[in-house]
Amino acid sequence: MTKALLLPTSRAKAILKKLEWHDPWYLISSVARTGLDQLMTDIQLAFEAQKEREEQALALAAVNSEEDL
Repeated sequence: MTKALLLPTSRAKAILKKLEWHDPWYLISSVARTGLDQLMTDIQLAFEAQKEREEQALALAAVNSEEDL
């Protein structure tokens, strides 16, 4: 959610509860630069985790390929 300066955290939580939202969420303000550091950190961690999963899948595929020879 954006516009943190206009939306109190309690109201954001109420909206998310009504939506039955269970995934991570961020209340950010571009103007005040609040919430952005955590959002950027979590995005970077997600990219790194995805890269690790892809590397593991490639390694497993290579092992399986060698076993087929």
